[in-house]
Amino acid sequence: MLHLKRPRENKVVNGKAQQTLAIPQHNEYYTTSNVLIERVHLHAADVDDNVKATLLKEIRFRMEGKCTVDGYIRPGSVVIQSYSCGSLLMGKIEFQVLYMCDVCLPVQGEKVSCKIKSISKAGVHAECVDVYGNVPMVVFLPRDYNYRNADFSELKEKDVIRASIIGTRFELNQTQICTLGEWIKNEGDVAEII
Repeated sequence: MLHLKRPRENKVVNGKAQQTLAIPQHNEYYTTSNVLIERVHLHAADVDDNVKATLLKEIRFRMEGKCTVDGYIRPGSVVIQSYSCGSLLMGKIEFQVLYMCDVCLPVQGEKVSCKIKSISKAGVHAECVDVYGNVPMVVFLPRDYNYRNADFSELKEKDVIRASIIGTRFELNQTQICTLGEWIKNEGDVAEII
């Protein structure tokens, strides 16, 4: 089972501040991955009673908030399922770690919500911001793909719009996935501002 740390929100009840768990919103950008495998090499000094915490820290440092071959991995989402007993390899101890995480990997035709960051003559630059404040992907909406929409020029910065993904590009260790998109006018047009 995947346990995520949910953000807390402050409420004032009868003049007293109380901290409660925020109700998570639907997160359209991520899917929970199947089990992924990663080899982790540790120095003998790093292997102690809490090996699992050390392995988790190492995988989070290497993988979270970056693009891997599987897509963008959401920070704070890695959960270790199991790990092998270490084997000695050239002065270090190698572990095979099985883990799950939330992965963002948009595909052609996928529809996403995004907030317009800037507008230029070439088109609209928007960001997809998840419920945790991360930006797993940026969407560029070129004017050439949206010439049929007369209202395309009416879009403004900070508007939240829906876009259909046309193409995706990312490199290993990038902090965001770059996508091309087409504005979807009739699916709610300009939604409320985040």
